[in-house]
Amino acid sequence: MSIRNIRRQATNPTAAPGTPNSAPIYVDSDDNIMKMIPTGSGTTEVQVVDASSAQTMTNKTLTTPTLTAPIITAPSGSASTGMVISKSVAFIENGAATSYTGTVPIPAGARLHDIQVSTTVLWNGTSASLDVGDDDDANGFFAAVSVKATDLALGEQLSILTSETWGAKQGVYLVAATGRKGQATSDSSGGHYTTANNIIGVITPGAGDGSAGRTFMTVTYSLPDAIAQVTV
Repeated sequence: MSIRNIRRQATNPTAAPGTPNSAPIYVDSDDNIMKMIPTGSGTTEVQVVDASSAQTMTNKTLTTPTLTAPIITAPSGSASTGMVISKSVAFIENGAATSYTGTVPIPAGARLHDIQVSTTVLWNGTSASLDVGDDDDANGFFAAVSVKATDLALGEQLSILTSETWGAKQGVYLVAATGRKGQATSDSSGGHYTTANNIIGVITPGAGDGSAGRTFMTVTYSLPDAIAQVTV
C-alpha cells in the first residue's frame, strides 16, 4: 500500500477536546481515499471518498439520490448510460372526485416499451371510463375503457405490446393491420420520442359516488445510450 500523506493523530470525538486517539489518518494513493485505521476489536477501517475520483463504496443506502447520466455495467463488462425505467400510477376511487389523472413524463430521446393497465378492485360508482394517451392525443393508446365492468375485469391486463392485449379498446396509436404502435410524426414515431412528452391516464367516473376502485397504469421506457452512425 502506498501512503501519500504523513500519518496524523485523529481527535476522538467522544473524549475531551484535544484528547488524541491512536487511529492514524492517511491518504492511500492507490485509490485516492482518505482512511483511518481502526484501533478497537470488531471495528472496520473508516474511509472518506472525494468528489471526482473513481472509487468503490459497498453496502451503502442512498436515500432519494439524484443520478446524472448513470453508468450501467453489463455482465460482459461493457458500460452504458442506457437504462430501462418503469413507473406506475395508482388510481384509487375515493367517493368524491370526478376525475383521476396520472402522468408519467417521457424524456427526449426515450423509447416507449409498454403501457400496462390492470385493476385489482372494480370501480363501483355509477360508471368509470379510462383513457390513456399522451400530450398530443388524450386517448391515443386506449379509449373509453370501463374499469367498472367487463372491459378490464380482475386478472385481465391491457398492454400495447400486442393486439391480443388491446381488448378492442385501442386508440389511433395502435393499428394491428399496419403494426403501428405510437405516434407517426417527425417528433415521435413508433414509440421513439424525439422530444419530451407525457403518458397520461385519466379515469372519469359518471359521478363521485364510488369508493372501491383500484386501477394501476405502469409505463416502461428506456433512455438508450446514443451511438453515432458511420457514413461512407
